[in-house]
Amino acid sequence: MEKISKGARVKVNYRLHEGSAEGPLIQETHTGEPLEFVFGTGRMLPAFETALEGMEAGAKFRFCLDPDDAYGAHNPDQVIRVPMKLFDQAGDQKEKLLKKGNFLTLSDQNGMQHIGKVLEVGKEDVTMDFNHAMAGKTLCFEGEVLEVKAPEA
Repeated sequence: MEKISKGARVKVNYRLHEGSAEGPLIQETHTGEPLEFVFGTGRMLPAFETALEGMEAGAKFRFCLDPDDAYGAHNPDQVIRVPMKLFDQAGDQKEKLLKKGNFLTLSDQNGMQHIGKVLEVGKEDVTMDFNHAMAGKTLCFEGEVLEVKAPEA
């Protein structure tokens, strides 16, 4: 039976909880739509892959990743006040977009895109959080390896 190793094509079902295995459910896959990835290509969190390495189809797993092994600590420097004038190009859509809790994609001066969450809308500026949505959170995974295919030659 094939074991999870670099280059293997992997399918897993999992439930992701915040904080602990009994914490709030954040995400869940189902057999009809499992998570599929090529192991060791950098698509997944490195600690997630480390926890699965060497497992075979049928193996069950349960592990938690602290923020340092997941999306890092929440960085207060990533909470930024963006001048309201930068949203003028949205025109009629401006009011719909600038609602507390909305996620918006903005480009920096180098053309890099960043996703931020609207925290507060003022007259002069919009306070946005550009941390990853899972930053500062412990992530607990529970699931099963459905399939492991050998790396393609």
